[in-house]
Amino acid sequence: MLSAMTDDTREGAVRAAKIIVIGLGGVALAYVLGAPLVHYAAVLACALLLGIAMWAIASAVSRRLHLPYRASLALTLLALVGLVVAFSMWTGPQIAAQVDDLEIAVRDGVERARTWVEETPLARRIRERVGGMDDQLAARSGEMLGSVQRSVASGLGALADTVIVIFLAVFFAATPRRYVDGLLMLAPRPRRDRLREVIHATVGTLRSWFAARLFLMTVIGVAFGVGLALLGVPLALPIGVITGALAFIPFIGAILALVPAVAVAFLQGPEKALQVLVLYLVIQFLETNLLDPVVESRAVNLPPALVVLAQLVTVVYLGPVGVLVATPLLVVVVVAVRMLYVEDVLGEPAAPHGERRGLFRWRPRRAHREASAAT
Repeated sequence: MLSAMTDDTREGAVRAAKIIVIGLGGVALAYVLGAPLVHYAAVLACALLLGIAMWAIASAVSRRLHLPYRASLALTLLALVGLVVAFSMWTGPQIAAQVDDLEIAVRDGVERARTWVEETPLARRIRERVGGMDDQLAARSGEMLGSVQRSVASGLGALADTVIVIFLAVFFAATPRRYVDGLLMLAPRPRRDRLREVIHATVGTLRSWFAARLFLMTVIGVAFGVGLALLGVPLALPIGVITGALAFIPFIGAILALVPAVAVAFLQGPEKALQVLVLYLVIQFLETNLLDPVVESRAVNLPPALVVLAQLVTVVYLGPVGVLVATPLLVVVVVAVRMLYVEDVLGEPAAPHGERRGLFRWRPRRAHREASAAT
């Protein structure tokens, strides 16, 4: 008996040593790779989420039109490209005309501001300070040129990352079963069936969340764009599109979307900017108190404080991209914790099939079956 206990102790010590070595190796690898590892993790997360969104749309098309999944995915991609091209051709001339008007308004505003400054007692003092800055600007021209070059390089890098994300997302959406099976091969055989259930539930929940978020984005963008047009604000259409796109980001997106709208409206006067602010607050109030409880909470119900905390954490580790992927990643974490810890470890009774309660709940009975078929 003592020998058996000794063997068990030795086996436990060996297992613990392996875990410690692997953990330290992972930390060392992360330290060596540093920023590149974080960058590639952000790209991979965006590609996975976009691939799930493409899969969800293609699955719906396949179900409605009774087409093979591959054909539905190709049709979905062509439709998305066609929508982007059609939108650009339709709004391009309007945006160009409105931008010209906006440029004139900005020029007039700058001229009025310059005239006002020159008529004040501070004009001479300001001109003296500006004149004294010429030498400093000349001395720092090299630094400014370097900043411009870094900005251009960052823009090209972002464009390359976008292309990579799109291609990876298409590959993930085209053959999801291959990647799921490959991931499950890394798990012990007795745990594979349970992990497959977790993956199915996660994909189904994300599908429901994407659908709810897309509906809210459309409603918010259309409502705000129409409201701006009725108020006579320039660039109402592109601002509405930007507002709808930023609505993908809970809480923070609402703040970011308000900045360009108020800035453009302020060119017509502070009264117009105040009207735009009131319009946006009314739309946000209706979304928070009417649309969110009815639409998004039926797909996934996350505490607001938890969402904001997830956004802060992902921004720290992934940079600005973290704001985009914070909520979907939080959904993944919550689903995994609920199923693998609350249900499996703590032994809490599982909710009825297709409905999870607690920190989240979803209604993906059909989405769960589709995820199982795809993976």
